[in-house]
Amino acid sequence: MRYVSILIGLLIFITQFNSISFAVTEPVVDTTAETTQDAVNTQKTVDANDQEPADPGLGGEAEHNQQAVSDPNLEIKDAHGPQNITEHESEHAAKKEHEGEHGSEGHGGGSGNLLFWKIMCFLVIFFALFFGLKKPMKNFFSSRQSKISDDIDESADQLAKAQKFNKDLKQRVEQLAQEIAAMKSENEVLITKAVEKLQEENKLKLTRMEDLIDRKLATEVTVARKKAMLVTVDYALQKISKKFEENPDLVSDFRRNFEEILNQVKT
Repeated sequence: MRYVSILIGLLIFITQFNSISFAVTEPVVDTTAETTQDAVNTQKTVDANDQEPADPGLGGEAEHNQQAVSDPNLEIKDAHGPQNITEHESEHAAKKEHEGEHGSEGHGGGSGNLLFWKIMCFLVIFFALFFGLKKPMKNFFSSRQSKISDDIDESADQLAKAQKFNKDLKQRVEQLAQEIAAMKSENEVLITKAVEKLQEENKLKLTRMEDLIDRKLATEVTVARKKAMLVTVDYALQKISKKFEENPDLVSDFRRNFEEILNQVKT
């Protein structure tokens, strides 16, 4: 705020100084054209007076008075004569020309002074702005550079955090994939074990059923054999009875053999 106030004050000073310089060094009006025009008008008046009649009258006096009012140089003619008017006009023209030359010289000098002061004002403003804004601009750019550096550091930290988070996320995904693979393997093992267990149980059941069937068959076979042996023994007894009836001596031998066979069958 302080530097802005200084800048505004300098601008106001320059504006006021330029207005003062222009007021002091006003351009001088070139009077050469006016002097030439006055000389022409005077010559025309002299020619007109030379052509007037010698007898003065009221009309001539009125016209002379009107010309005197319109052109003050006629009074000089009436008082001093044509020769004095010509000399007066020459002096008047020389005087105006002299004043015009001095005015032109003064105008040129005023323009040079104005240019000099403009250059001085420009240099003053330039150095004032340079030394006035050097420190704040330096501080501004330093703070801006510091802020940019802080932003870069913060961005680098955020980038590092993002990379770390991405790395952790990848590791977590890989870990989950490994866990899923392990779970699949474990499930496959469990399924395999369950299938094997079912197969073993089925085999055991089949074995037991086979054993049961074998035992049952063995029992039935044994029973059938015993029945067959009994039938055979019955048939043999009938035959033997007939033989015993035909040959009584064989009874004692047969009885002894039959008891042995019967004992074998019972055991």
